Amino acid sequence: MPYFWRTPLVSSKRRMLYLDHAATSFPKPPEVLDAVSRWYRELGVDAARGTSERHEAVQLEVAECRHQLHKLTGMRNVAFTSGTTEALNLFLRGFLDRGDVVWSTALEHNAVVRPLHELSRSRDIKTRWFRPDPAQPAVTWEQIATALNDNAPPRLLVYNHASNVTGAIQDFSPIASELRAAGARVLVDCAQSAGSLDLTGLDADAIALSGHKGLYGPPGIGALCMREDLGVSPLLAGGTGSDTNTDEMPDDLPGRLESGTPNTPGIFGLNAGLRFVATRSIAAIHAHENEWIDLLRERLTDLERAGKLALIGADPEREHTAVLSVVIEGVDPLEAAMALEQHGILVRAGFHCAAYVHDVLGTQRTGTVRISPGMFNAIEEVDAVAAAIGVTIA
Repeated sequence: MPYFWRTPLVSSKRRMLYLDHAATSFPKPPEVLDAVSRWYRELGVDAARGTSERHEAVQLEVAECRHQLHKLTGMRNVAFTSGTTEALNLFLRGFLDRGDVVWSTALEHNAVVRPLHELSRSRDIKTRWFRPDPAQPAVTWEQIATALNDNAPPRLLVYNHASNVTGAIQDFSPIASELRAAGARVLVDCAQSAGSLDLTGLDADAIALSGHKGLYGPPGIGALCMREDLGVSPLLAGGTGSDTNTDEMPDDLPGRLESGTPNTPGIFGLNAGLRFVATRSIAAIHAHENEWIDLLRERLTDLERAGKLALIGADPEREHTAVLSVVIEGVDPLEAAMALEQHGILVRAGFHCAAYVHDVLGTQRTGTVRISPGMFNAIEEVDAVAAAIGVTIA
C-alpha cells in the first residue's frame, strides 16, 4: 500500500525518518495545516460567543467535528478537551465518589494511573490492577469475568484499548453488559487506537481520545465521548457562552463540561484530520501500519534468535497496533535511540509514561526503544531501519 504524502523536516539539513507516531503523528496532512491556518487567517472567533457570519461559519465547523466524533465512536455526547489526559481526568474526577472501587489493568498510561493514585488519597478510591499474561501481553475479558463472579462489581472499569508500549489490544466488550447490569460503568482510553481501530464496536459508556495521534490533528485537542449523560461533574467552572445570567454551570451536555475559551483552531484541525482519516479508511491505515511493523519484526527475528536483542510487542498472531518495543543487549535504550538518530531515524526511548507495563515485561530498569510507524511511512523504509539497528548492535 503506498504512503499518501510526505515532506522533509523543514528544520533539518537531512530528512529524518519519523517513527514515533505513538507519541504524536508527523507530518500533519496539508488539509489539517490549511484548516488551522484558515481559522487564524480568516475567522479568529469561537462558536459560542457571537452571532456574526464568522461565528456561524465556526459553529458549522464545530458541529461537524462533533458529528464526525460521534460517527467515529458511536457516542452521541461529545465534549471537547485538551486531549486524552484531560478527558480521562474529567471522567474519573467527575464520576467517582468517595470510597468507590475501580478496576483497571497494568497496561495503563499515567493518564489513568496518576489520577487514580491521587484519588486514592483524596477520595479513598480503591483500584484493583489486573496483570496481563506477559506473552500476549494483554488482560483478557475472561479475567474480568472471573473477577466479577468472585467479587462485588466495581463502580468503574477503565482500560486502554491499545498499549503504547507493546501494541497489544484489550477489549472487554464481551463482559461490558454484565458489568453494566451489576451497576458498573466502562471507560476506555482510546489514545492509541483512535484512527487505527474501529471504535464503534466497543461496548463502553465513555471513550477518551486525542486528536494529535492517529487522527492526524494538531496537539491540544481531544474529546470525552459518552453514550449517555452519566451526570459527570465539570472539572472546571466558568464561562460557556450560554446561560450566562446564572451562577450555575449549564445542566446540559456538552456545555456543562466545556468552560473557558475553546481551542477552536484545534477543533478545525481535528475536523480536517477526521475527514482525512475517513477518506482513506481506518481499515486501510491499520493494514498498512501493521504490514510495516510486522515486516520489521520479521527482519529482526534472526538478531533476536542470536540473543542480540529482545522484541517486545503484542503476539503477532493476534490483532495489534503498529507499535514494537526493542531492547538491545548491552545497549541502554537512550543510547540506542541516539545512535539511530545518527542514521536519520527518530524513535522513542524510555518508559513511555507507562511504568506498570514495564514491571510486567521485565523492562522496569531501563525501559525500551519504541518504534511506531504511521500511514506516511513507506514499506521500503523497513530494511533501512533494520540495517540501522543491526549497526547499532555491532
